[in-house]
Parts: sequence; C-alpha cells; structure tokens
Amino acid sequence: MTKPRKHGTTRESLLTAGLQLFGEKGFDGVSVKDLESAAGLTPGRGSFYRHFESKEALLADIVHREVEKLRQLRELQQRGISGSLGDRRAELIVDFRMRLIVLAQLKDFILLLGREYGRFPDLLGQLYSLLVEESLAQEGSELERDIANQHIRGGDAHALAAVVQSALVGFHLSKTYFGSQPYGIDDDRFIKALVDLLVPPPGGKS
Repeated sequence: MTKPRKHGTTRESLLTAGLQLFGEKGFDGVSVKDLESAAGLTPGRGSFYRHFESKEALLADIVHREVEKLRQLRELQQRGISGSLGDRRAELIVDFRMRLIVLAQLKDFILLLGREYGRFPDLLGQLYSLLVEESLAQEGSELERDIANQHIRGGDAHALAAVVQSALVGFHLSKTYFGSQPYGIDDDRFIKALVDLLVPPPGGKS
C-alpha cells in the first residue's frame, strides 16, 4: 500500500488505511500499529490517538465518510442524467452503468461491511436506512413518475426499484467477489436486459 506522509492528510490517511485493512483482515485482525504503519506513520508513537479515540471511532468515521461519498455521487448522478437525454430508455442505461461504476468504487467498503456485519448493529442499522431504505424510496418515486408518464411498463414501482437494486448489487458481487460474470454476460448485455424489463425495446419486441 502507498504510504502518504503529508501531515495535513494524516487523518484521511488513517481512514483510507482502516477501510482497506478492516476489509482485508477484519476488525479484530488489525492493530493500531498496523493502521499507523499503513498510513505512513511511525508505529507506537501515539499518532493514531491524536485523531481517533479508538478503532471503533475510526470505523464509525469510515462508515460516515463512505456514506457521504455515496450520497454525493448519487446526487451528481441524478442531476446529470434525469431528463437530460430526452429518452428514458437511454437515461436508464446510463444510470445503471454509472451505478455499477459506483459499486466498483465502493468495493473496499462493501467488503468491510460483509466482514463486520452484526458487530456494530446501531451503526449498521443507520447505514441500512441510508443506503437501502432511502435509496429505494427515491428510486421508487422516480419509477412511479415514469409509470404515470408511460415511460416504463406499469406495475408496483417500489417493488421494481427493489428488483433493480438487487439485480445491480448481485451482478456486481458476482463479478467482484466470485471472480466471474454470470453466464459470461458483460455489463452491456446485463444492463440492456435490465432496462428491457422496464422499457419495451425499440420496435416493441420483448
């Protein structure tokens, strides 16, 4: 791992080191000295505790940082896509492609959550509310408007939102953690098939 040493980035370096090491080795498998070393600090001199009270505090701030990063990415994504192409099918294709890119950027964070699920229930409960419930509510509202405007097939908008989110996350996990794409299907084919479920293909052929 590259060891950043600029004083002004010490706290951020510890956050980045914690995200990677906790994901790779688990919370219990990482010591404060490991974190200091990975952040480019001299282990054992107390530098960690000038920025965080404990490993638990570091983990909490990692989660908050990554959630805020995801919020910002999602907001930029929505502002950049919604209504910009004049073609809902094309917009959904871009939207889903960007969401796969975001998931790839969150690889270390997702790995961390997978390892430490259940250790910090209050923190993970907050995270679930932000990443799942809030996201589904927003997407469900968007799909309700699409259905009302006859941009997509009719149906239960919030159930469709859950299907879309589950499909994207599942496809990403298969690629990233199992090392293969289902049936060898690449991103383009997967996204097209997912969009076909929502918007009739050109010419009306399913």
